[in-house]
Amino acid sequence: MLVAALEAAPQAIFFLRADSPEPLWRNARARELPGGHDGLPEVAGRPVTDAVQAALRSGRAETVIGPLGADGPETAATARPLAVDGEPAAILVLEPVVGDAGDDLHQAQRSLLPPSLPMLPDLRLSGSYHRATEAAAAGGDWYDAVPLGKGRLALVVGDAVGHGVAAAGAMSRLRGALRSTLLREHHPGAVLATLDAFAADMDDVEGTSVF
Repeated sequence: MLVAALEAAPQAIFFLRADSPEPLWRNARARELPGGHDGLPEVAGRPVTDAVQAALRSGRAETVIGPLGADGPETAATARPLAVDGEPAAILVLEPVVGDAGDDLHQAQRSLLPPSLPMLPDLRLSGSYHRATEAAAAGGDWYDAVPLGKGRLALVVGDAVGHGVAAAGAMSRLRGALRSTLLREHHPGAVLATLDAFAADMDDVEGTSVF
């Protein structure tokens, strides 16, 4: 589900190793972009690998803003460090900074939430996502409803710290891990303890609240 959502995301998304400019993976939007001398796009006249290397050195997200390519639209290129198979790597996201960027981000987040809630004989469920006042605040919120059998139901509301595509991706992984855990364990304390251990091994999760 997460790979499909990233593939169809309106932002251009690249996964890069620290020791190679050749992307490990790129989504459909990224494959449409013209490449510079290293095969990757240029923003503000600089190769986006500059932002990647800066993020790997600092250990935090780095952003470059400027025209895409020679005379393209104003674009933000954000690189965030992570690990792939234990090796240094980064996720690079390119998105417009004007126009409908906020709407696109919220649309991407909605695609990671459940498309529908379960239909149960004795309980009617309804859920909705309401966008934040500021577009930049979108990202890590999620909700879910998981039938447990024998008339039991797990209702979940959570929030992964951060915003943008990185937070939405972390949210989707946490939601998937929680649903998987609920198939084996139903006690809330045990479920959250398992999810906490899972989150501790994720390099892109700074903090999460879950009810």
